[in-house]
Amino acid sequence: MERLKLLVASCHRDGISQVGSEKLCNIYNTENRHVPLMSPTSRNSPMMKMEEELLDHHRVELSAEGLTRNDAMKELFSILIQPFYTHLYKLPENSPLTIIADSFLSLVPFDELIGATDRKTFGDRFNISISPNSLVLHNNKRKKMKEVGDDSDQLDSVRKRQLEKIYTKSEMKALQAAGLDKSFSCLVTTATNGAPIISSNQYLASHKQTENNLHACVIGSPTFHRHLQLEDGTQWKLPKSRVAFRQCKNIAEYMDVAPITGNCATKERFLNEMKRSIIIHISTFGCFRKGVLCFAANNYPVGDRILPVEKLLITSDDLISASPFNVRLVVLSSCYEWKELGDDVGQLKLVNSFLNSGVQSVVFPRWPIPDDVSDAFYFYLYTQLQNDVPISKAMFESKKEMKQKFSNPHFWNSFVVVGSSDVIVDLSSIRTSQLQGLLSESEAGCLSPPLAVDSGKNSSEIFHSLQTCISRLSASIDVTKELDLVDFLIGLLVEATQRLAHDDNCQSSIVMIPRLLLDTDGGEDLIKLVGFDVQSVRDGSHLVNSSSSYMLVFPHWNQDHLLLPLHQALTGFHELCSNQNCILALSTMLPLHQEQLCNLIDLIAIVKHTPTIQLGILDPSIKPLWSHNSIRSYLLSIGFLSIRSLLIFRRSLSNRQLLIGSLQLLISLCLHRDHKILECLDISTLGEEPKSATLEPKSQLQSLQPLLMPRQEILVRSSWMKDASYKREWEERKKLASEIAQVTTNYNRILDHAKWWHRDVKVPRVSAKSEPGSETSNKVKVMSGATPSCDRTPLNGEDSLQESLHQTLKMRHEAHLVLQKRCEEITRRQVSAIRGCYLPFTEDH
Repeated sequence: MERLKLLVASCHRDGISQVGSEKLCNIYNTENRHVPLMSPTSRNSPMMKMEEELLDHHRVELSAEGLTRNDAMKELFSILIQPFYTHLYKLPENSPLTIIADSFLSLVPFDELIGATDRKTFGDRFNISISPNSLVLHNNKRKKMKEVGDDSDQLDSVRKRQLEKIYTKSEMKALQAAGLDKSFSCLVTTATNGAPIISSNQYLASHKQTENNLHACVIGSPTFHRHLQLEDGTQWKLPKSRVAFRQCKNIAEYMDVAPITGNCATKERFLNEMKRSIIIHISTFGCFRKGVLCFAANNYPVGDRILPVEKLLITSDDLISASPFNVRLVVLSSCYEWKELGDDVGQLKLVNSFLNSGVQSVVFPRWPIPDDVSDAFYFYLYTQLQNDVPISKAMFESKKEMKQKFSNPHFWNSFVVVGSSDVIVDLSSIRTSQLQGLLSESEAGCLSPPLAVDSGKNSSEIFHSLQTCISRLSASIDVTKELDLVDFLIGLLVEATQRLAHDDNCQSSIVMIPRLLLDTDGGEDLIKLVGFDVQSVRDGSHLVNSSSSYMLVFPHWNQDHLLLPLHQALTGFHELCSNQNCILALSTMLPLHQEQLCNLIDLIAIVKHTPTIQLGILDPSIKPLWSHNSIRSYLLSIGFLSIRSLLIFRRSLSNRQLLIGSLQLLISLCLHRDHKILECLDISTLGEEPKSATLEPKSQLQSLQPLLMPRQEILVRSSWMKDASYKREWEERKKLASEIAQVTTNYNRILDHAKWWHRDVKVPRVSAKSEPGSETSNKVKVMSGATPSCDRTPLNGEDSLQESLHQTLKMRHEAHLVLQKRCEEITRRQVSAIRGCYLPFTEDH
């Protein structure tokens, strides 16, 4: 056993010594992508020192013996391969061969072992891959068959039996001919107008390219804005990974995909890509010894606090939960630093995690090599994978190309494939599948039938969007520094209400958008939700003391009656800003359903108005709230706590402020509770759940027979002329005509008001008194003339005139775009309102 360890160490000795000299002459350049997970001082443990002393002892023995690398390769062949020589060489050439190599034997370069008779390398004869144990390969195949094969066959048989109960044989043949027998279920039988899907000529299937659903992914070079806290409590700043970014960009071109880098390379995004990709290239920070990878945080709130490293790590449990059974190849270009040289067996922990989770094969470097060398290897590897060959064969051909370019075995023999050796990755098919997916997305808007009428959002959907914007704002705002942003939003809503009350938008001053609002997630969407628009005024010569080049266009009407609820919500939000933890808990709690909001408001109102009442956690109205993790976290942040089975509120001054602010905020987001609850408790509304709005029953108009078509169109059978049923239905038809006329009149008035609101386009201009010390002189330099009475030509007059005209035309164009957008929104709402007049008379209602 000791002899084998000496031989394995001899395989890397020459390369390591040459690398050391290259480092001294600044040729060896490897980007640090290693996460220490502990401070450098704590790494000097007795176990680490013992491993280093043992490695130095092996090197001293090898130097004394004078064993060359070729001699070590021959001796390893005689010990490991020679006993099976007669059996192995009966196999055809280039056969896939998986070697189960445990412990330090996984570091043996099996493809370089030299035979005793033919003097050929073992890699010339077979396509070699390494596996830590046979159980990984067996479990991999068994999990894949169970996940993909057995379940899909079982679901297909169940679906077929259900369809046979509903459809006849001829209809089943029609389904199979259309390719819908595997996507339809027994629940889908008719269209919205009652017509059968199979026989109706009104059914239009959406256009979709035929694709194999194959994907490739390149992810890495994440962005970390703050320091990380290691396991021993020390702080550490991850270095910038410029080489990893360049590598991801180059490899993404080989695969025809967009690289996932920077803030997009999050932990959640990586796990999602693992579920759907066939091949994935990873170039990020990590630790082979701990078996983890490091990515950006998932929407972690912005602030100055230290970020725990656990928020960023991908562990073996995360990989197993992702179930990446369709991933055939993972290429790891991660985790190494300059100090991690040597034959460390512990580096396979991360590789084993990938194999145990379901990945079929992993390619990674066993020791760090120069970045330029690794880039050359990846070029050869992905070029070979274009030819539909096994991964082991692609690895062997890539190493042959590397031998011709780099003679040092430490460079060209660093990479190894672990896992199944017969896995085939065809990059050309993956690229074709991805192209078909892009074509399907781009052609869907042109070839698929769009909805003829956009019914718009109802009140519940609008308030759900409002909750989402407030949640995003809470997650991204730092209340210790950005409280002025909330005050600005409140003042903005007050000014919008005043302008609508005075019906005047031209005499008021221009409001520029602060840069802080544009940089805050959810801020711009929040003001657009209540009717504001953003207009660009980018030519900066006319701006005065503005922190951005965008101005606000105030709403011309209170379209969804959101100005007052949002003002009240932000007022309550301002009260909560005294506690950062409360704001963070609010970002994770919202959005909530209206039923949950009602129950939460009732609970807080009871605690506010009846301080002596005792509430139990197991009460029917409280148990669903307390069992909800995000709601419980929010209640704890505003002062609630549980003592045994009782729910207690700590009535300190700060907690009472948070309680009142929470109540005001939640009432503003709820459709079924009134702000009167702030003053007194209405017992009649406690526990009252919201009811869905139902249309009033109306008689059927037989003379019109309006039908709701699959494209949301209303089809009317006859015109408004008299017929036999006119006398019986003339009252209903008269009411319907009156409603349509009223809708048309109202929206025409709103459209005219919108045009009047934008009658005067105002933009910020340079003011003579805008800055202290500015001169107010109106003098203009002109060209000299022969006489005092001759015509004077201003210097650079033509250029300045053209520039001013260009700026004016550009800002007028921006203003007209805003007006056009608002007119289109008014027209859409008018069509939807007219459709709503007909809807109660359709057969479905």
